[in-house]
Amino acid sequence: MGESWHNNHHAFPGSARIGLSEDQPDPGWWFIRLLERAGLAWEIKTPATLPVRPALVRLPRDEGGCPACRWALRHWRRLRGDAAGHARV
Repeated sequence: MGESWHNNHHAFPGSARIGLSEDQPDPGWWFIRLLERAGLAWEIKTPATLPVRPALVRLPRDEGGCPACRWALRHWRRLRGDAAGHARV
């Protein structure tokens, strides 16, 4: 998959998950989850399980991710009837 979301790797170097939002597809993470369900991977680290890094600054939503993925997600939400195409929280 090449570089994928490589800057996320630098923000969370110990994380198995590099795609941090739904508009950042991460097939490597999907495969690791499959291995976990098969009992072949365990104690998987993610940003949520790593120590907090106060120096990190999150950019606005429109600063990253895949534009085509954002477009597809927005239209998928509209088809499902989500208000204004936004995710339910």
